[in-house]
Amino acid sequence: MRIPEETLRKFVVKVANTRPEEAGCDTCFEHLHEFADMLQKGEDPADLMPLVEHHLKMCSSCGEEFDALIEAIEAAQNAKS
Repeated sequence: MRIPEETLRKFVVKVANTRPEEAGCDTCFEHLHEFADMLQKGEDPADLMPLVEHHLKMCSSCGEEFDALIEAIEAAQNAKS
């Protein structure tokens, strides 16, 4: 079985970007709403939750969940206007 070069490249980049402390998907998901709330208030959640921010950049599944949450929040705000 041959692994595509692009898959290997992505894997190496993710491994190179790991930190001694990492937030897993469960931890990230628990704090996703807080992260989104801070962002919506104009705060910088990356300063207060750097592990969550890093996980969102590294994990496409959690990143997609976060994007969907932001879209839902924005749709709800637009519906109120």
